[in-house]
Amino acid sequence: MIVSIYGRFIFTLPCCHVTIVSLCVVFQIPLPAIMKLEYGSSACGVKLVYELEDAVEHFNFIQRTLQSEDEHPGVGLGHGRSILLTQRLLGTEHDVDVVMYKGQMMAAFISDNGPTRLPLCMETAAVLPSCLPIENQQQMISGAASCCRSLGLHTGVFNVEMMMTPRGPRLIEINGRMGGFYLRDWIRYVYGVDLMQSALLCACNMRPLPTGPSCLHYPRPEYVRDQLMGLMLYPSRHTDALNDLATPERLQSMHDESEVIVYNQLEEELVEFKKEQQFEEPFANLAVKADSVDEAKAKLIALCVSLGLENEDDLKPILKDFIDQEQ
Repeated sequence: MIVSIYGRFIFTLPCCHVTIVSLCVVFQIPLPAIMKLEYGSSACGVKLVYELEDAVEHFNFIQRTLQSEDEHPGVGLGHGRSILLTQRLLGTEHDVDVVMYKGQMMAAFISDNGPTRLPLCMETAAVLPSCLPIENQQQMISGAASCCRSLGLHTGVFNVEMMMTPRGPRLIEINGRMGGFYLRDWIRYVYGVDLMQSALLCACNMRPLPTGPSCLHYPRPEYVRDQLMGLMLYPSRHTDALNDLATPERLQSMHDESEVIVYNQLEEELVEFKKEQQFEEPFANLAVKADSVDEAKAKLIALCVSLGLENEDDLKPILKDFIDQEQ
């Protein structure tokens, strides 16, 4: 049964809670649609469902397998296991990490995501700074700020996931914290701004003062240090390479010794992925620094191929959206 449906504002989508799913349910959200945990991370529990039968099966699977925070630490199950169904969006996906103080936008940093691996919507790749034209970045930042304010998020650091659609930016979700995984390190390197420091200042009711003139609503291109582009590494896809040419120790050594490679290990140990798990956390992110998007793409492809992580034909579709649209 669908118990509620949220208001439809300019940046938001039709979305409903699903509490009981049966074959006789008629969703108010047209299929295909996205089914996900209301409180979650790393796309755990997220799936694109094409038919009612898919939705029923996935709902029951979540209920059976994602039961407690102890069994799946960090996913967010401590806040509950409510499930949402939301409209599927078409376009490019972006993270907007914003710093706000008493309703005023202090800074915003947009990273672009590659197309997710369907149907589980797993993150593949990312690039920072964004390749979007400045006017589209401004639209996305305005939308992120508006969505935060409408929820009473006036002071703090927030991660707003949005999709740039043919009809403009649309909200995917808001995290009441800075972006996870590699984002703090990337933003600190590219812009010289530490989101953790900003979050602590906000928590102490102090006006955050990110360093540098880049923090005037959105970072201006002249204050960008480098272009970063990275690939997510998953046990289900990259275990063979991570046990051979691309061992975590070697990747960390390359990070320490090279001025080009950026390695963020997200899990302490590489654990074998079992198919019955279905959902998995990324193990690490491997990125490169470059002077341009095209150079970063070439470097990342060459690096991943040389380490046996991916082949060029599989990487090109993942990186195809990363085009410098301002050139």
